[in-house]
Amino acid sequence: RRPPRSTLFPYTTLFRSLTVNGVAMNDYTIGGKYTNSNYAIVNGKSVYMAGSQCCGYARYIAYKLYGCHDKSAPGKFKDVAGYVAAGSLTSQKLKSAVTAAGVGAHFRTNGSQHSMSIIGVTDSGFTVTDANSDGRNTIKVTSYTWDSYVNGKYGKRGILYIKKYVG
Repeated sequence: RRPPRSTLFPYTTLFRSLTVNGVAMNDYTIGGKYTNSNYAIVNGKSVYMAGSQCCGYARYIAYKLYGCHDKSAPGKFKDVAGYVAAGSLTSQKLKSAVTAAGVGAHFRTNGSQHSMSIIGVTDSGFTVTDANSDGRNTIKVTSYTWDSYVNGKYGKRGILYIKKYVG
């Protein structure tokens, strides 16, 4: 028996549109701009995200998936990573935390903090969507191997938290 499609292909990108676990992230497009405001447009309504740029976008993804985010309903999210100091993240720690978090989790780095949403996890690595990694609020989708992330600019910062929706 084949597993459900969402476990094999938890996200799709088609014509700059992102879909995660069957939910279209249709208020914003890949390559488009996310807002620099604490409010995001969600299904045509302005919703408070308690963060702008990358953090607001990660909370937007959670809101689209679950109807809330880690600041609007903190009891519905659990940090599955814990704090990892800058320079001490290993590929094994990363793989363990990201695998435990799964698709939809809000991943925030230490140091010069940056937020991403996990949209895919495999044995060899993971995929995120984020905004503002270029300093211009551009929405992107990026895949990493465990080693390429750990040795890259975000991996060197460590982990502030990875918040998973637990309902």
